Amino acid sequence: MKFVEHQLPRVYHLKCLSNLSEQEIESSCRDSAPRKTVLKQIRYEAKKVLIPFEDESKSLSEIHSQQQQYCIGMIKGTLQMILSRPRGIILFSESTVRIYHSLARADVIYVDATGSVLTVLLGNKSCYAYEIVVRHPNQGNLPLAAASYFATSHNIPSISYFLQSFCHAESTLYRKRSLPKPLMCDGSTTLMNAKVAYFRCSKKHQKLFTSLLVDCFREVHLNVL
Repeated sequence: MKFVEHQLPRVYHLKCLSNLSEQEIESSCRDSAPRKTVLKQIRYEAKKVLIPFEDESKSLSEIHSQQQQYCIGMIKGTLQMILSRPRGIILFSESTVRIYHSLARADVIYVDATGSVLTVLLGNKSCYAYEIVVRHPNQGNLPLAAASYFATSHNIPSISYFLQSFCHAESTLYRKRSLPKPLMCDGSTTLMNAKVAYFRCSKKHQKLFTSLLVDCFREVHLNVL
């Protein structure tokens, strides 16, 4: 069975159902249209990465070394950086950078961050996930993370370094970086400041944004009191 790992299991399931013959439908034989739970498991298995060593740092270093050695292109592999302080990894590929570049000036770019999901998985350990998300070029597929950053800290320098690394990769391919007009994120002040610093890098924009945050805080504070 051919299964596209980036396609929504529900969409693929419905597509398979629509391709069933009348004989298959009447016989209640739907082997050609596997259930969504089965498709989710296949998608999960397809995305699993073989871990060469039990030690996390050693495994990441080995994966990075293999990608740099065997992958081709100006930007090699997916694991671009392994950070020690704060601990973290930066992920993107040449393909995702090119997709981002082709969509940045016309489509919505979303910079997202989450810590609650990872906190549940890891217990009390602090871990945050940041992503630059774009619309998938193929309709019906999940939105695409053009770049991902997993780190143990949530501050402006850390996020800024992630955004700077991605912008530098785009500059490597195109000699300039795109400044997306429709750029969205949640209400995190840390995320917004980091975003302004490296997507709207002029000092004029930064001062204007800081002034806006101060005015909003005063307005909300006065209304609450």
